[in-house]
Amino acid sequence: MFEFPSITIPLSFLLILYGAFMVFFVIYSFFNVYHLVRYGLNNISLRALVLIFLSGTFILLLLSALQMMQYDWSGAVNLNKASSSLNTNLFGGL
Repeated sequence: MFEFPSITIPLSFLLILYGAFMVFFVIYSFFNVYHLVRYGLNNISLRALVLIFLSGTFILLLLSALQMMQYDWSGAVNLNKASSSLNTNLFGGL
């Protein structure tokens, strides 16, 4: 159905996209924590909320980094092979 030219995309491109997402996530998290601390009521519940938020964020970042380290990022994806399996799986025998 669709014919792509022989294009391969390196897997490291996906890692770069993931890294950019993580940078924006960390910036947004610091933005949230700053506003919680600056404009929130200064009591124990705010400090507990910030601690839980930062702990959860750190745990998620650590777990995702550990999962990402298991893969070989030097490979590449051939779009011809990906599109042919996508066409047969999605569209049947069209």
